[in-house]
Amino acid sequence: LELTYNSIYGTIPPNFGTMESLKTISLKRNKISGTIISELGQLINLERIEISHNLLTGNIPSQLGAIDALKILSLSYNDLH
Repeated sequence: LELTYNSIYGTIPPNFGTMESLKTISLKRNKISGTIISELGQLINLERIEISHNLLTGNIPSQLGAIDALKILSLSYNDLH
């Protein structure tokens, strides 16, 4: 799922956690706000999560650490803890 540079507003929908075949989520350089949903941790095939340069806040869900296939996690330029 490649949606970089699209001026997307709003939050990451919880139903992203049901897209089991996703290998990449790239939402870089948009205007996505809210938190990173813990449901992303259910996507065991994810190799890349790129959500840098957005308006995300809050904590990074620990569930992301359980994705064995994950090679790239890019969350910079947000207000995350």
